[in-house]
Amino acid sequence: GCVGRRSWREKWQTRVQRWVLVDIDDIDGLDKIDQTVWNETGTYGLEDVEVDDSCAIVRTSANGIQIWLKLSLPRYHPAEWYGQSSVRRWYRNLGEKLLGHLRENGAEGGHVDMSACAEGRHGRRPGWRIKNGKTFCSRLVYSVG
Repeated sequence: GCVGRRSWREKWQTRVQRWVLVDIDDIDGLDKIDQTVWNETGTYGLEDVEVDDSCAIVRTSANGIQIWLKLSLPRYHPAEWYGQSSVRRWYRNLGEKLLGHLRENGAEGGHVDMSACAEGRHGRRPGWRIKNGKTFCSRLVYSVG
């Protein structure tokens, strides 16, 4: 499996990483983004050499999105892989490219949440949530693969 442990006394660990999560927070103007731009953003992410042919974008709040990209090669030692500075640079650059595309198309501000650049990260599923005292329905805005 993707996570496991050798004995019941050990903590669970990620054994293989097949997807990467790019979490973008504090981005305004997402209501201005139409479906064409979401499609372009997903396609733009798929152009990266480390990424395969599958992508999903979830709008998690009025000012947040999560972009899931399938890695072209599974990483069988994810903690070691994410521990490399070159991987963190790649992750930041990929996130900044995706964020830049959204900014070019009407969004403002935002930042890549680097805490999502770690093994075994969990994302938000589509559904209702409360954030800052307001309700919001997280929803899938793009998927392919």
